[in-house]
Amino acid sequence: MSVRVVKRFVMVFGVGWIAGVACAQGPWPATLIDNQLRSRSVSLVGLDGREVEYVDDSGRTRRAPIGSLIALLPVMNTGAASIGEAGIGGADEGVVELVDGQRLPGRLVPTAGGGEVIVWEHSSFGEITIALEDIAVMARTRSAHEALGTGERVEDELLLVNGDRLSGFVIELGEPVEIETESGVVRVEHDRVAGAALSNPSKPLTGMIVWLADGTVAQVDSALTESSGVISLSLTGGQSARYEMRWVDGLAFEAGGIVALSSLEPIEQRGLDERLYAWGIEREARVVRTDIALRAGDIVLPGPMEVVYELPEGTTRISGGARLPAGIGRWGDCEVVLAVDGLEVWRERLHSGASSAVFNIEARGETLTIRVEEGRYGPVWDRVTIERAMIAVER
Repeated sequence: MSVRVVKRFVMVFGVGWIAGVACAQGPWPATLIDNQLRSRSVSLVGLDGREVEYVDDSGRTRRAPIGSLIALLPVMNTGAASIGEAGIGGADEGVVELVDGQRLPGRLVPTAGGGEVIVWEHSSFGEITIALEDIAVMARTRSAHEALGTGERVEDELLLVNGDRLSGFVIELGEPVEIETESGVVRVEHDRVAGAALSNPSKPLTGMIVWLADGTVAQVDSALTESSGVISLSLTGGQSARYEMRWVDGLAFEAGGIVALSSLEPIEQRGLDERLYAWGIEREARVVRTDIALRAGDIVLPGPMEVVYELPEGTTRISGGARLPAGIGRWGDCEVVLAVDGLEVWRERLHSGASSAVFNIEARGETLTIRVEEGRYGPVWDRVTIERAMIAVER
């Protein structure tokens, strides 16, 4: 069985293209998150390769070195940021997802590439050459992407337009598509293939990452704002594309410097009372675009229980919030405890008079334990949501 050649994919752009039909002027409402996981609301004036310029809540213009920041999250006007407004992100558009989490909507160019690479056409970035070794999923329609799903695989898989599937080792996604199966090499015409899921190992998302309203998640070398209300995104090779600021969902200055707690799997879960809540945590889907950029979903502890996570290597801090459900009246009453390596570092009582609390604590250790302890009314309304929990990792 052949081995794919590992190649760094190269993005090739044509002339600069601006998403949207009218350029919005700055400053732009935004949230800055620094290395201490402190969030502050600002009015973004601009950014260059060295620093971010903004106006703080007192009206003073300030500058922060990019090295002191983790992320920039523009505050969008949801009515003005409809993805379909500029004609991008169509319902039948395909998508390619890379092993590190980058995501590029667009379409396959079947007559280009060949061998160890494909050529993918992005609606604003143009043609992109991607090595097969870097692909997790390539789907020519959104329905094909849903059918293929996500997650690591033992074998590659082709999904045909008639619903049939072939498993084995994908040799080429050109014309024709070739896959080595148990019965030999099978060649399929490209227009019969709806998508492919490849068994390449996943990698962490690192570097400067931009999230765009059309679903794009891409690694960039620099992000520079212009006075016209446009952000210019450049890659290591010097290629660039231009977008209106309102199309930016988020910008991580170093994606490896932050990990969402919701992306981790617990290593242990147990009820504090063996009769209660043995089924473990729940994950709540979020719809806010900036939370998609942070990848920081909510985690629900449905009653008195304890959940333990293994912290990423280099963890320095963790921040987030804890809240009881709305409309609980006076019956909700519990204590939320955070412990690092078994040592309690934060405790807060939640009740009808104070149903939420925030935390931002030092967390240098190997494990994080979150515990919900019942209060004066017992366990009935002790359902706690951990919101936007983020872990800072030394870079």
